[in-house]
Amino acid sequence: MSELQVVARAKQQAVNASDDELQREVRKALDEHEFRDVGLEVRNGVARLTGTVPTGARNLEAAVVARSVPGVRAVQDDLRLRD
Repeated sequence: MSELQVVARAKQQAVNASDDELQREVRKALDEHEFRDVGLEVRNGVARLTGTVPTGARNLEAAVVARSVPGVRAVQDDLRLRD
C-alpha cells in the first residue's frame, strides 16, 4: 500500500505538529487496548502500525483503534502475526 500526499512547504510545519499530536493520541489509544508492543509512526495523518500481534482479530482491532482517533486519515497496517 502506498500513499503519497503533497503538502505545501508553508503548511509543512503545521502538518508536522499535527502528526506529533496525533501520534501521542493514537499511542494512548493503543496502550489503553493493550497494544504496547505495536510500533507506530504518523505522517500526514496516516498512522502506520508495525510489529507483531498474536491473532488476526487483534490485528484488526489495532487498526480499528488507530483509525478511531479523530484526525487519523488512514491506517497503514504493517502488522504481522506471531509464529
